[in-house]
Amino acid sequence: MYLTNEDHYFTYDNGSITSYYSSSPNHEQYHVDVEDFVERPGHADEIWMANHGSINRSTDGGVNWDFQGKGLGVADCFGTSNSYSEPGRIAIGLYHDGSILSDGNFGPNWQPNWWQLGGFDGQHPMIDPVQGSNIYWHSQANYWFKRSIDYGVSEIGVSGIPTAWDTHNVMDPKQPNIFYVLSHSKIKRTIDNGNSFETVFDLPSFFGIPVGLFRLHIAPTNPEYLYVNAQLYFPAPSHSGQRILRTTIARAGASSVLNSWEVMPLPLIPDPDPDNAGQLIEKNYNLWIGDVVVDNHDPNVVYYGFSSSLGYTPSASGTEMLYRMDYNLAPGTPGYQTDLTGTGSTSLPSAGGGQICLERGSNGGIYFGTDVGVFYTNVDYQNDGTGWVLFGPDLPHISIRDLDINYVANKIRASLPGRGVWEHDLYCPGLIDAAESGTYTGDLFLEVQNVVTSIAIVPDNHNISYRAGNEIHLQPGFSAVGGSHFHAFIHPCSESGNSFKNNLILTNNPERTNSRSNLPTDKTIWIYPNPTSNGQVNIELLDDNNTIVTVHIFNILGEQLAIRTVSHSSNNWMVQMPDIPGSYFVRVINSSGHVFNCNVQVQ
Repeated sequence: MYLTNEDHYFTYDNGSITSYYSSSPNHEQYHVDVEDFVERPGHADEIWMANHGSINRSTDGGVNWDFQGKGLGVADCFGTSNSYSEPGRIAIGLYHDGSILSDGNFGPNWQPNWWQLGGFDGQHPMIDPVQGSNIYWHSQANYWFKRSIDYGVSEIGVSGIPTAWDTHNVMDPKQPNIFYVLSHSKIKRTIDNGNSFETVFDLPSFFGIPVGLFRLHIAPTNPEYLYVNAQLYFPAPSHSGQRILRTTIARAGASSVLNSWEVMPLPLIPDPDPDNAGQLIEKNYNLWIGDVVVDNHDPNVVYYGFSSSLGYTPSASGTEMLYRMDYNLAPGTPGYQTDLTGTGSTSLPSAGGGQICLERGSNGGIYFGTDVGVFYTNVDYQNDGTGWVLFGPDLPHISIRDLDINYVANKIRASLPGRGVWEHDLYCPGLIDAAESGTYTGDLFLEVQNVVTSIAIVPDNHNISYRAGNEIHLQPGFSAVGGSHFHAFIHPCSESGNSFKNNLILTNNPERTNSRSNLPTDKTIWIYPNPTSNGQVNIELLDDNNTIVTVHIFNILGEQLAIRTVSHSSNNWMVQMPDIPGSYFVRVINSSGHVFNCNVQVQ
């Protein structure tokens, strides 16, 4: 008989008991966290072991083990981070197996290579959204972590912070030198890439109930808004539950942030009475929040994901799984709390889960991860009765740890427990092309896979958006009159590239200046003079050894006007802009494939 108990196991043979611990001589032959044993019928003393590292076999009754996991994909992803400047780089924290980083040129059917960044139990790595060579990775418990400025080739140690086993952190998307780390009941903030930390949140108890912090969530459009899951440890026999707290001044001085936190109302949980501590023990306060995501446009709009409230009750349709809370509105008013789960055959399935991913540049596209797959919906599907549809049916039907979209590659990536990282095209609009005409009588968000042409009129007080995968042609006769809101942009679902304005976070925008000497020293790309009066500009890339670049020039309608390949003995090039005065978008691609974006004014 074989019996496992966490990091050790026992063998029973005719009344004789042998114990094997993580300190035993054979401990390096297998992963010491053992899950199961299976014997091979008809073969005495042959036993197979499933552990947190792989599969091992013993032919001598558990004394010695040999590895049998070649080709078996068992990467247990704890946290992931995408590089938004280089979509071929993904950092993953692996349960028991440290942290790893991919190194491959992204493209169709790409096969990345991986190398090890650190050991122990990898947690939640971070890749700088502005400078993709800056990478952070760390392990559990004491939050020792390393920083690299050269894709992990070399590393810099950063001071440790006392933490719980599951260590979470989040980076400011616009100022990546700022990030936040959970430390038991505290939030620690750094403004200098981790060289020093200060406390900006401290809540050891909530109405006398002990608190531990679980996850951090930052608003993508306004990083002053920072949300945190506070995990409440109720007295037995109750289970632990969660509350959400928020600050709207996360970048302010530490003492100001400390005193700025507020408890946020939650779906399914009655608003707390500050004079009634016993109310916290009510049943719904034990609710586990699967995920929290802040809206891509409004930092006061938050999505909350849950497992189906039906639990183990047999049902095909889930209940109370996804809510949208609009904190701009007063409680109880229409739109303040919206249940997006759906009903009947078009609802989310009754399953565990709760991972949420919101797609920018879509008509309210939402991806929702469950234990039986990922599901998709958008505003049109919610309104026309389509509801939720299964997305990516070939994805393994197990729970989802992370869902994230890389908008350079236009891929959604899912990290899974025990099955590694998978990627898929984004959900494609149903229309291939569209030709618009007439005068709009209502708001519209038009999505097509290929081309939009339009001679339509957008009257005042109307909101019209065009999304196309390849081209948008506003032909003679089209007009958007004063008082209207019109937005047209390129966002493919299955090919790389888009025209999102703040996708320029990939690089710092150049300052407008007339000379090289007036330029700041912290920019990635310099273009001068800008504005230009003679149509000639100099392009200079910092820390770039490439001597050949390709320059793409677009007008404000997104039409590509020119492609120019220029070379020079240094990283400085002169480029001739179009003669017509106006605003132009310039994309510079060096011979290594790195992309730099900027706006240029021609006078």
